[in-house]
Amino acid sequence: MDVFDFEPVAKKNLPPAHFGYMVTGIDDEVTLRTNRQGFLKFQLRPRRLVDVATIDMTTEILGATYDSPS
Repeated sequence: MDVFDFEPVAKKNLPPAHFGYMVTGIDDEVTLRTNRQGFLKFQLRPRRLVDVATIDMTTEILGATYDSPS
């Protein structure tokens, strides 16, 4: 699963002008190609059947610990 799996859902739910703006590039579409190549290295990993009885939302950012990543 990757971020591009959401493109059909976006096309269905966004106004055509908004969707068109997001999926097209300007002129030679260099930025569009670069973004696609960049996002291909990230994947969404769904986790099913994981024990959620105790969830720890704490995170550490630059050495400081926070209760939740907000």
